[in-house]
Amino acid sequence: MLITSHSTVSLTWHQVCWVFCGIPATPLEIAAGYAFGFGWGFVVDSIGKWCGGLISFLAGRHCLRDLVARWLDGGGSPGGFGSLLSAVDRVLNSRGADSRESFQLLLLIELACKCVAMTT
Repeated sequence: MLITSHSTVSLTWHQVCWVFCGIPATPLEIAAGYAFGFGWGFVVDSIGKWCGGLISFLAGRHCLRDLVARWLDGGGSPGGFGSLLSAVDRVLNSRGADSRESFQLLLLIELACKCVAMTT
């Protein structure tokens, strides 16, 4: 099968868009494997997912933070996720932006989500 730079860029760009929009990317993963084989399909898929995740993170962190905080707060309910988000912000801001404890806190939060996902 002929692999052109246009087809790899196109599939990678579609993967970025699908990941950014939150659409399940399984059809594109299958297409990448079919079109490019396991090795190149894995590379193209990984680059697209990594770039899409990075763009999503940067958009959420810098552009959509207030919107997400309001959405998580649920209209100001005391036990909502917004109170958790503000508590994490307070801890991170009180310890400094580049401290080791801040990194450990974020790592523990991420690991807690992974453990819950593995048990279900």
